[in-house]
Amino acid sequence: MSRNRALNLRAARRIVCREKAYGEGEPMKVGLALSGGGVKGAAHIGVLRCFIEHGIPVDLVSGASAGAIAAGLYAAGLDTDSMERFALGLNKRLLDYDLRGLLRACLHRGEPLTGLLKGDRLHRALLAATGGRLLTQARLPLAISATDLDGGDLVLFVSDSTGLRETPGIRCLSEGSIADAVAASAAIPVVFSARTASGMRLVDGGAIENIPVNVLLCMGADIVVAVDLSRTVRARPASGLLEVGQQTLSVISRRLTDLRTICARVVIVPDMTGIGTFAFDEIPLCISKGYEAALKALDSVKKAMVRHAAAPPNARIRPYCSV
Repeated sequence: MSRNRALNLRAARRIVCREKAYGEGEPMKVGLALSGGGVKGAAHIGVLRCFIEHGIPVDLVSGASAGAIAAGLYAAGLDTDSMERFALGLNKRLLDYDLRGLLRACLHRGEPLTGLLKGDRLHRALLAATGGRLLTQARLPLAISATDLDGGDLVLFVSDSTGLRETPGIRCLSEGSIADAVAASAAIPVVFSARTASGMRLVDGGAIENIPVNVLLCMGADIVVAVDLSRTVRARPASGLLEVGQQTLSVISRRLTDLRTICARVVIVPDMTGIGTFAFDEIPLCISKGYEAALKALDSVKKAMVRHAAAPPNARIRPYCSV
């Protein structure tokens, strides 16, 4: 690593993760931060399944875009088998093209079009799967990132904003349902129409916070494990408006990913080579790939937990950031 890069990473750590001492007797909390990735996000189900089977606790969870779907379903109380059934039910019938909006846009009438797909079918599916559960009713601490289309701010939907402090460019919301938050986070720009919340037009959280690590640290996580699907190598060039829209977002957010994951103790990178963004028939393979990657990372996760537990109480630190 070059000297300049090392200095930049150290500077980024100071900005993103300050440190504070915490008291003796507090239980260790493990957070899981899940990135976006379209259909490839089904890999998160495999990661969760592997952790559960091998006794790795998930005390807090966060996600962006496809990662928000997995995080939201898990926080709503679904087990991995139920999450898999939901994922397998996703297909191209959920792609509800906004034909009237396209016509109005061509005729320059009515509200401007913000996406080719309305996203209403996905939202209804999420409402049904989560039972309409509110953010504040999540069964474990949950954070979902979205992007304010007009203001450019990071919007964090959180199950509990206690102790979180908003800063310029970051807003925290606890109102609404888990499905509302997930639908906003999954609204890929140009592909899906923007969702509305608190007077803002919201789109994909992956645009500026593709792996929400920092907010989990703010919410009390001692160790954060990140799952990064943004490093996938495409087997072929993106084709069609839907794939091009997702690929554009991936290229933009990929540069931010290294900075966002500096404070993660372990970063899991499933090998999703050749799997397309909307390849619904590849969902079982994605789940399997996620499980395999998590299995390989188990030793690293366990070692991070052991190191944390072995540190003297007065020497332990909990990284956190101001939100």
